[in-house]
Amino acid sequence: MTFKSLHHQRQPLVLANVWDCQSAILAEQQGFKALGTSSAAISSSHGVPDGGNLHPAQVLSLAQAILKHVRVPLSVDIEDGYFSSPMEIAEFVVELAGAGVQGINIEDSTVRSGTRVLGSITEFSATLHCIKDQLKRRQLDIFLNVRTDTYIAGIANAEVETAKRVVAYENSGADGIFIPLLPLEQAKAVKALSSLPLNVLCTAANYADTAPYSRYINRISFGNFLYDHAMVAYQSSLQDIAVFFNNR
Repeated sequence: MTFKSLHHQRQPLVLANVWDCQSAILAEQQGFKALGTSSAAISSSHGVPDGGNLHPAQVLSLAQAILKHVRVPLSVDIEDGYFSSPMEIAEFVVELAGAGVQGINIEDSTVRSGTRVLGSITEFSATLHCIKDQLKRRQLDIFLNVRTDTYIAGIANAEVETAKRVVAYENSGADGIFIPLLPLEQAKAVKALSSLPLNVLCTAANYADTAPYSRYINRISFGNFLYDHAMVAYQSSLQDIAVFFNNR
């Protein structure tokens, strides 16, 4: 089954978010049918804040390393694309596709001075068109999961703005739409606007709550939740060790 077809099943695709080779290997061993990198987790592990602070070469190198160890499809989070021009972003996506990556996440916002700012619908749509065109020219295919940050950015009338962007991005070649922090009860409304597979973000607090809306959701991912959970366990173990040896 192709990565694209995994988004068109009766039950949502549950995608494990990973940040290195070992986390990818463990996820595949647990039976996950696809993996996705988390930019927030990778950024944290590299000691930089999330929000476009990774170098494209780091992202590509990590993807190549993971693909040496797993057989299931890998999707790569490229944040806002890392480059300033649509062509540079498109060339980067082509490079990822050539390396065997089967999907990407790209978002319509940037982080400026610690604040997430939505970009222009027109400019971002042009970038999507450029990516699709370059992939077609190279006879490459990659699942373009487009993230809109209307809710993360906390804008007024997020529901209305989301609707505009979903329609625009579908018309620009998106293969899927990702709306972090989308209220689950609005999933039906989003699906009424677009035929694109809908990706929602889950955490420990809400992943069980997706069940009543599963008919409208095609993909569930966890962002940096799994990484944060692992780091809490690591910190707890370190504290236990430190207490033991300090009290000897």
